[in-house]
Amino acid sequence: MHRKRKKERYVEEDDGRSFANMNVEGMPWYRPPQEGDAKKGDIPQLSPKEYKYFMWGVLKAALLVGLVFIAVFFLFIFILDFIVFKN
Repeated sequence: MHRKRKKERYVEEDDGRSFANMNVEGMPWYRPPQEGDAKKGDIPQLSPKEYKYFMWGVLKAALLVGLVFIAVFFLFIFILDFIVFKN
C-alpha cells in the first residue's frame, strides 16, 4: 500500500520588506517625509571598458528588437501578398 505523504507547506514569515510605500496622505499612520528617510544609493562609476561593453549590450538588445519587428512586418506582407491577394 502507498502511504500518503503530507505536503510540505511553505511557512510564510515576515521578512520586513515592503513592496509599496504605505505612507499615504489621509491615512491615520501618515508621517510626512523627512530628510533622513530617502535612501541615498551610490551610482557606480564605470570604467571606459565597462561602459563600452554596457553600450554594446544595449545596442545588441535594441538591434534584436528591431530585427524582430522587421521580420514580423515582412511576414505580414508575405501573408497579404500570397494568401490574401493571390495574384
